[in-house]
This record gives sequence, structure tokens and C-alpha cells, in this order.
Amino acid sequence: MQTRSEYLEYLKSIDPSFIIEDGGEEGVYSDSATRTFVRFFGIRRSGNHALQNWLIPKFNGSVFYKNNANVTKKVTHETCNDLNCFHPKHNYTNISKGHRDSSDLIFLGYEDKELTKTLALPPNEENIYGEFEKYLDIFVVRNPYNLFCSKAKHYDSGTAVRHDLCVHKRKHFNILTYLWKDMGERLVNPQPGEIGIYYDKWHVDQNYRKEICEKMGVPFNDKGKHLVSNNGGGSSFDGLKKHPDEMNLLNRTSGYEEYDFYLKLLEDKRLNEIFKNIKDKFKIL
Repeated sequence: MQTRSEYLEYLKSIDPSFIIEDGGEEGVYSDSATRTFVRFFGIRRSGNHALQNWLIPKFNGSVFYKNNANVTKKVTHETCNDLNCFHPKHNYTNISKGHRDSSDLIFLGYEDKELTKTLALPPNEENIYGEFEKYLDIFVVRNPYNLFCSKAKHYDSGTAVRHDLCVHKRKHFNILTYLWKDMGERLVNPQPGEIGIYYDKWHVDQNYRKEICEKMGVPFNDKGKHLVSNNGGGSSFDGLKKHPDEMNLLNRTSGYEEYDFYLKLLEDKRLNEIFKNIKDKFKIL
């Protein structure tokens, strides 16, 4: 997989008089690819793949994407994991699947990882992927009540995978609330270089999505916003059957108000304090 600059150099080596105008061939060769390394964090059922489908088409060139990466282990896969935005039917000519060692964009998705400790680890990925011009650390936080009810629905429907954390088990519940509070606090007070995204606002507010693109330093478009990811079986409530705009994504608590995990959420003063701070900051219920 060649970058556009490598391809142009190749053409010039064949014909020194060769000149190409800006905006030439799209797809495999990137017009303006800045080699970028992205670490993306989120608790499962937070809209991780919805955001990834939206984020990746903002870049140009070849993409190496790894779902559910392991913080402490090197990525050994040489080829790109699948994501809906790569499907040929979507015809995103500015991106293409790439190789681990030569892609313009390396995008690693981390799920159910402690944000503060993980972000404290330097990216230090040059030994695996080469050098980068740009690093981005992105994380997503969702309304905790909708998040936990979505996780409960995921388990109750029998679609959860083996390594998911279950809200019905005390140990798992405690881990999840700890992870959410860790991410929620960072969302309210992000550190320099971090981009925190509040899923609930991202879903409904185009101006907020424009702000996110500005922080990332990429042009705004809403490519990928309509995609429902196959990863994780799609929506906990609707699977792959509905368009995201038809899903009641911001109101998933109905029927769960008397469940033990829901009552525990209501009793968690620190969680609700952080949640209030998030709602105050982002001006959304």
C-alpha cells in the first residue's frame, strides 16, 4: 500500500517531467494524509463503533483499524479489522484498508479500559508502526443510565460476548461504575491533548460534531453517522434493523427502573454528581 507521496515519487522516477495537480486520484493514494496515530477509548455499549464509523472517514489515505485492542500487547494482526465504513457499498473514496506497517492512519479501539492509567502510558508505537506526525487520544462517555440499561438488554437478549462485563454481577458492576466515573471526570475536565466526546450530544447536535472535527484538525462531514456497526451485534435494543435516527438511543431506561443495578446507580452519589456536571457542561439532559 503506497501513500500518495510515494506514488508521485514513483511516477516522477519514470518520467521526470511528470506533474500532477492537487486533487488527483482518490482512494488508495491520499491527497493530504498526515500520518496519524489514534487511541480511542470507551465502555462497551457507549456508541464506540458508531463514533468510529463516523471518525475514520474524516481522514485520507490507507487505514489500519484494530477493534478491542490490548493495551499491554502489541498488535500482531497485519491487516485491517473490518468496520462498516470500509464496506464497498458506502464508496468512501478517500479511505482504503491498509497494512499495519504502512498505513496513513493507525486507529486502535480500546474497550473497558481504565482511562486515566492507560492515557498515562506513552503511545510509543514507533517500534511497531513507524513514525507519526500526529497523535490523538479520544474517548467517549454515555449517559450512565442509558449505558447500563443497554448493557443489561445486551445480556438479557443473549447476544453478549464472553469478555463483556455484566451489570447483573456485583464485581462487574463495581468495575463498570469505576470506569464510568474515571471517564466522566475526564470528560468534564479533559487534559491537554485529549478529546472527550459526550455521546448523547454527539448523536443529536451537528454543531457539536463540527467542534469535535475542529479539535481533531480534520474537515467536517457527517459521513458514517448513519451506519450501524456489525461489531457487537449493533444496537442492544434494535440490532441492525433500524436507521440510527429511528432508534430511541437517548431513552433506554424503560422497564429497568426497578432492577438492582438501576437502584444502585441512583444511590451512587459520586456518579450522579459527575453526571450532573456533564449535563451542565454540555447543556443536554
